[in-house]
Amino acid sequence: NRLEHDIVLNRFKPLWKHHPDIDDDDEECAKRQVDQMLTVALKSLETTKDGNTVKAFVMGKTRTYFRAGTLEYLENERVKALSSWAVVVQSVGRRCISRSRFTRGRKVAICVESLIRMFLVRRRFLAERRATIQMECWCRCILAERLLLRLRRNYKATLLQTHWRMAMAATRFRAHRRAA
Repeated sequence: NRLEHDIVLNRFKPLWKHHPDIDDDDEECAKRQVDQMLTVALKSLETTKDGNTVKAFVMGKTRTYFRAGTLEYLENERVKALSSWAVVVQSVGRRCISRSRFTRGRKVAICVESLIRMFLVRRRFLAERRATIQMECWCRCILAERLLLRLRRNYKATLLQTHWRMAMAATRFRAHRRAA
């Protein structure tokens, strides 16, 4: 199995946290990055033969050559990482959906509570207004009754005074007529 250095970097670089971040387009730089990354990533696949450590890959000038099973191991690790990232993305998506549902539900609950409070306050206001109108009506009735009694009393007094003046005028008139 063989892949070019830039393909190896693009495919497997996000999988290991301890990789150098060098952004050069230099072939040697890419080769060093791939070597460092794969040395860390494939440490578990190294074997020892006759006291020498045999790596699971060999670096060429433009390509990386993998021993049998090494590329499959890297692909499996990549699939595991992608699936764990998919779980993270799904959880973020579910959280966003749940948050939007919660926010929408909270807005609806606040609106319903506001309408209920408005209905209760309006009902209490209307009851108080009816009671106030009845009290005002009762007070106006009492004041009107008192005014009517005062006017009746004044009318009777005025009537008495009128009859008294008429009687006095008639008496004076008769006295003047007799005197004449």
